[in-house]
Amino acid sequence: MSLLLKFDLEQIKNFNILIGVDEAGRGAFAGDVVAAAVSLKQEFYLCEKCKKESTGINDSKQISADDREKFYAKILDLRNNGKLNFKVGSADVNEIEQFNIVGATKLAMSRALKELIDETENIESIKLFSENCPVLFGQEGENNNDTKNTVKILIDGKPLKNFQYHHTGIVKGDGKSLAIAMGSIIAKVSRDRKMITLDKKFPEFGFSSHKGYGTKRHIDAIKKIGPLPIHRKKFLRNIFPDKSEQTLLNI
Repeated sequence: MSLLLKFDLEQIKNFNILIGVDEAGRGAFAGDVVAAAVSLKQEFYLCEKCKKESTGINDSKQISADDREKFYAKILDLRNNGKLNFKVGSADVNEIEQFNIVGATKLAMSRALKELIDETENIESIKLFSENCPVLFGQEGENNNDTKNTVKILIDGKPLKNFQYHHTGIVKGDGKSLAIAMGSIIAKVSRDRKMITLDKKFPEFGFSSHKGYGTKRHIDAIKKIGPLPIHRKKFLRNIFPDKSEQTLLNI
């Protein structure tokens, strides 16, 4: 049994469903920020095929692009066979500019969570986050009624302030929790595919190789050609302080 699976078994105690959430693209210069939410029921952790198919899943940054695609296909197959569920949410460049990257990341995560929760049958009524709401979907430690789906949400990183859903923040959670690691892979693969599509539209920028991150090739292309509408202008102001704000905004 993997360490990530063991971690989840501790987290899912007294709950029926564990949801892991992670994002991709937070530090990029271009493109959306993408989040994925993955729900695993108690039965998943008792399913031998599920455990076998999950072997080797880890933080998406720790595995190759080929392995990410391979595990994405396995996760998709598990979903198609009713063993788990996942949803993807995103926030575009305009929302990143409007709400900053932290706000946009929370927006992408909340969109993924809402879709996932909306599809979950017999779920308890959702409580919005507040200091007086210690847990979501039931009290931790209580004996849950089998007719209800009590849920615990794990999000990679520190707890998010003023977030819609009560959750537990797990620092470096994509390397600790199987549910979060799955979310990490789904978010990364989903975003990478978007950037590869953009590469076909703007081949001179090389998005298929750097996925919008600040590599030398990417920076050189911005210097030579100028920023595109998919570039995050506030990020670029820090990279090109010599460029006027008007130059970066009016593209």
